[in-house]
This record gives sequence, C-alpha cells and structure tokens, in this order.
Amino acid sequence: MNAQADQSNLESKRPAALPKPQKTNLETERKSLSHHDYTVGWVCALPLELGAATAMLDEEHQMLALGPGDQNTYTLGRIGRHNIVLVCLPSYGTAKAATVASHMLRSFPNIQAGLMVGIGGGIPTNEVDIRLGDIVVGDSVLQYDLGKTVRGGKFERTGGLGKSPPDNLKMAVQNLRGRHNVQPTRVPDILSDLLERHPSTRERYARPMATLDRLFDAAYDHVEEPNNENTTSCGRCDMSQVVQRPERPDQHCQIHYGKIASGNQVIKHGKTRDRLARELGAVCFEMEAAGLVDANFPCLVVRGISDYADSHKNNLWQGYAAAVAAACAKELLTILPPRAN
Repeated sequence: MNAQADQSNLESKRPAALPKPQKTNLETERKSLSHHDYTVGWVCALPLELGAATAMLDEEHQMLALGPGDQNTYTLGRIGRHNIVLVCLPSYGTAKAATVASHMLRSFPNIQAGLMVGIGGGIPTNEVDIRLGDIVVGDSVLQYDLGKTVRGGKFERTGGLGKSPPDNLKMAVQNLRGRHNVQPTRVPDILSDLLERHPSTRERYARPMATLDRLFDAAYDHVEEPNNENTTSCGRCDMSQVVQRPERPDQHCQIHYGKIASGNQVIKHGKTRDRLARELGAVCFEMEAAGLVDANFPCLVVRGISDYADSHKNNLWQGYAAAVAAACAKELLTILPPRAN
C-alpha cells in the first residue's frame, strides 16, 4: 500500500505533458506549392489594384524561387479551386505589360487563364449608360494607337478588329452573364466581405458618394485650381455643364460587356474620347491589355471605371473602381472550372 501510495504521489508531481505545438496563423494560411501548380495569372498596373487583388485571395502562399532573368515580384495564393499568381507592372504601357507577362509564363508554365484587372476610363454614350464605379468586362481588346501615317497625314490603324479572350474565359463570361439574368452579381457582397476582413482599407476602397459622379459635356474642359493645386474636385467648373442623367434605383455597380481600347497614352479629352468611341465602338480605355495580348498571354480584361477619359479625370474613384474590378474577377473565378495540367 505504501509503495503504491508513493508511486501515486510521484506521478501526481510529474509535470503535465506539453501540448503539441500548434501551427501559427501564418503557417496555417501560407503553404508552399510548385511553379507547376499555378494556373491563373492576374496582372495589375498599380499598387492600388494589387492591394485589392491580394485582399481577394482566400489564402496566401509562400514565395517561390524564380529562374534567371525573371525580374517580376509575385504574390501567390488561392481563390476557390484556382491557384493564382499576382503581379504588378513596374510602370504603365503595353511594352512593360508584354515583358512582365512573358516572364510570368516562363516561370509558371501551366498558366491556363490570364486576367488583367484594374481601373479604366469609361466611354459613356446614348447606348451605354456607364457610370463611375461600374465594371467593364472586355469581349475584345484593340490597340487603337497601332498603325501608320499615310498620304495626307491620316493615321491608319493596323490592329484589326481586336483580339478576343481565350475560349475558356469566354465560356466563363457567358456563364456569368447568364446567371446575372436571374440573380444579381455577387460583387457588392464580395466587396463588403473585403471591407469587413480588412477594415483598414475602408477609406481606400469604399464607394464615394454618388453626387461626386459628374459627367461633363464633352466640349467643356476642366477649370484648374489657382496655382495648379492638386485637387480631386471640380470646384471651379461650371456645374451647368454637367450632363443630366437619371438616378439609378440603387448604388450598386453595373457590369458592361464590350470592346476595350488599349494604348500607350492617357486619354484626358472629352471630344477625343467621343471621336475614338465612334471609330472603335469601344466602351473603355486602358493602357496595358494590348501588350499582354501581344505576349500571347491568354487574357480577359476587367476594368473598374474610375473616370470618363476627359480633362476632369481625378483619383477620387480609383480605389473603389479597383476593388469592384477585383471583386468581379473573383466572382468569375468561382465559376471557371479548374483544368488538369
């Protein structure tokens, strides 16, 4: 009995077994895959756009070593069933976009779908009631400044009618459009989730007031502030020149589908915008997508509208436009079926 009691007392004095070490949040959320596991390439032109894209990831992965010659910096992660490669361009322009895309395709050889996601300049017409914060999904991309000057000084475009996305992305877009005929887009819900999970981004990516969405007559140029002060308002502009448009029943963005005009210059002139719109039949301007297409990057372009490609262009809507474009891309990826490598 005494021996048993002594043994019992000894066991009671032994320290409890240490719990098994638990994985930290970082270890849980970040895992390492191989270059061949990534099948979607997502390209942005601005850090603001990359931030919105990164916030859309369901999980973030560890970085991978890159081969010689690849100067890109990638963010790796997952959305739904797709492993994603995110990259931000070093500067604007189609040439930079082509270089970045070429490096990505060499480093991640199983990329099957590409996305160019970010902000763009909207082209409002009588047929397309496009507003700031709306989304444009490109059914084709046309490089409008590619061509030659011929007799009489006339510029002749040589880019053809535009290049379409690959079939797998076109099918996903058709599926998405079909769904939106019977149920609303999930973009507002995805954006609300982003702001809830990342409250510090609210000021950057939340929607501005609708009263700050002003479309001026195409012939009316912006009036600069004294001393060329940088401003996001049109405080000195004549508000009688604002085009009167019916109010929308809600504040949610709308998704438009059409041709995207891509080039190496920023369009900031209303009459030039309207002239090119008539010539091209485009609904949006941007500056990178043509370079991706030329690099044989299988790409769909998604743009949030941050300005009207006129002299009243400012930065006020850029954050929200970047966020809704990223949210639309995420919604599309949730219905794009993964394919075996």
